[in-house]
Amino acid sequence: MRFGVLNGEMILAIYEIEDINKLQRLILAAANAPSWGIFLEEFKSGNDSFRLLGEEFNPLADILTRRDDTDAI
Repeated sequence: MRFGVLNGEMILAIYEIEDINKLQRLILAAANAPSWGIFLEEFKSGNDSFRLLGEEFNPLADILTRRDDTDAI
């Protein structure tokens, strides 16, 4: 829902995931990634990825950046 309508390939790729740990990680990534591109990077990272770190996964990054710009005015 966050990123709009998914294409059929992506839906099938998600349905094919059988590893519950990967699904849980992707749910967290979808909830916290500020953009579809960042989520897609996490999706493609494979099973070796196990934690979401950095400003890439700060869903408030854009809001905070705009606030900083507004405060400077």
